[in-house]
Amino acid sequence: MKLKNVLFLSVSVMYLSAHAANQTIPATYVVDGNTEKNQYRSHVTLESVVNNGCVVYVTGAADLDLTGVRMNKTAGGSTDSDREETGSNSALLVTDGSAVTVFQCDVTSHANSSYGISSIGDSSVVKVNKGKALMSKERSSAIYSSNGGTVRIDEYTINSYSKLSPAISTGHDGCVDASLVVGQTKGNASPLFSSKGDIHAVECRMEAASAPIGHIKEGGALRLEKCELTQGASCGFFISEDNGTCGRMFMEKCKLEWSDGPLLLGDNGRADAVFSGNSISFADDCLISIHGGYVGLSASKQKLRGDIVTDSICAVSLSLGKGASLAAAVNAENNAQADVRISLDKGAVWNVHDDSHVTAISFQQGVEKGAGQIKGRGNVYYKSSDPANSYLQAKEYKLGGNGMLIPE
Repeated sequence: MKLKNVLFLSVSVMYLSAHAANQTIPATYVVDGNTEKNQYRSHVTLESVVNNGCVVYVTGAADLDLTGVRMNKTAGGSTDSDREETGSNSALLVTDGSAVTVFQCDVTSHANSSYGISSIGDSSVVKVNKGKALMSKERSSAIYSSNGGTVRIDEYTINSYSKLSPAISTGHDGCVDASLVVGQTKGNASPLFSSKGDIHAVECRMEAASAPIGHIKEGGALRLEKCELTQGASCGFFISEDNGTCGRMFMEKCKLEWSDGPLLLGDNGRADAVFSGNSISFADDCLISIHGGYVGLSASKQKLRGDIVTDSICAVSLSLGKGASLAAAVNAENNAQADVRISLDKGAVWNVHDDSHVTAISFQQGVEKGAGQIKGRGNVYYKSSDPANSYLQAKEYKLGGNGMLIPE
């Protein structure tokens, strides 16, 4: 019993206070570059149980190397309404232009509304190599950056088990570069990637059991290359929360598998997506479902299937480039106020299995050859009143299948 008391006291003495964004953040281990520029710590276990507190806090443009360190956020939730700005309640918080190298370190959090590793503020950089993060409570992201902060993560394992807890997330102007990351999220509404900033993932193998693969919101960006990603519920990618800027998504040579929902689900958000050379397998018969907002999809060397479903207050732009094919009905319910625009480059094919309605349609090769690129049994109706269709002269044209291109 005496031994336990001594250990508790030794840990409690280590709690120091640091300052970030005019808010005091308690931390177990603090490195402040204003008083100590370079620090190294290895093979120790550090723990925090304090509300809004961090295990390790690095500030003042300090440099810190961590090797074989276990950072445990064992308890202590967050009541900080500015947590996305301050990074409070993190296992590791890096701010104020500091640079931290994390090698073979493990992060564990059993606290609600926590971050594993977070980088906040211009020129704050965390480099992570090997090790793992385990997040067990809700509203807790393993990797987070915002306000000009950067996290570079390589050969890392992430496991997240509760709801609203993405594996990797960014706030505004945050950046995460991830390569060879493996792991999973198991909670509802816990995507693999949630971006208000910029997330770039290469050769990652991850699974979202009950959430989208990615969530793009408020003008965020998500770039995926050579990743193998699996989803068990919800949709492929969720686009929401329009803040006046258009989000961006780029996906190349990835392998995607999921069992529920459309590839792109838009809910009053805006994003442009570029797909090339991906292997996409899913059970749903819908490619894009959009409720308000805007979704633009450009595809090349890409097979796509599934209908495009719209409502009356949305906009969809679909560009099929060389080597792209689409098997779909588009706006089959004819939501007359939906703005749906489609373009086909030379070598693209659109297989229409049911009557489709578009605002405007264009062809790289001109209407006679371009109409022949539309196969299948359905008709395609276009708005002759739209200026973009003036070259069609409000005429009907024979398509490459059994249907017609018809003005309405």
